[in-house]
Amino acid sequence: MLEATYKLYHAKSAGTCFLVTREAPDQSVYLVTAAHVLERTEGETAILVLRERLADGTFVRRDFPVSIRRDEKPLWVQDATEDLAILRLNELPSFSIGSIPFLAVGGGGRACTVPA
Repeated sequence: MLEATYKLYHAKSAGTCFLVTREAPDQSVYLVTAAHVLERTEGETAILVLRERLADGTFVRRDFPVSIRRDEKPLWVQDATEDLAILRLNELPSFSIGSIPFLAVGGGGRACTVPA
């Protein structure tokens, strides 16, 4: 879980998030965070702070812009009762990132549809 946990920030909002990978045929990567983090973020993008492992085993910070809105409409889905939001990452960095398998989260909880 630690390797899949990252910082998500914007000038007016910051929080932690983790990345989840779906199984075939989807195999998309999803960002999971508190809904209020995305709600308080202004504009259409936020910064996902990633870590790239170098050949010598050290890490370097890589800020990666993430689209969170399109035409002022949220790209995430939000749970109706919990402070939880899920956002599909439509673009991924060119280097390897940590994520956890979907089935490891909640043991097959409720179905959730995330807009493309």
